[in-house]
Amino acid sequence: MCALEGKDVLAIRVPRGRSPVGTADGRYLRRALGGDGKPACVPFHFHEMNARQADFGTFDYSAMELPGLGLDSWTRWSSPAIDAPSARTAATRRCWA
Repeated sequence: MCALEGKDVLAIRVPRGRSPVGTADGRYLRRALGGDGKPACVPFHFHEMNARQADFGTFDYSAMELPGLGLDSWTRWSSPAIDAPSARTAATRRCWA
């Protein structure tokens, strides 16, 4: 508890969350400068959430698992189907090296 301009004020410190948190009615907002140059709550869109999490290192598209595609799924792919593009790329790199 502290006093500000002669009035008691309760200050609560909230640690930064690792993921976005929405309101009870499902809205996601973020603080930003509004059109009038004053701080405001503006919509926090899904693509902005992912970009922000990627900036903080808590979200990585390359680490996402695809539904229905586990390690055993790779055995269904034939080896030539996987190796042929790699061989072409390697051959091209030798020409330009």
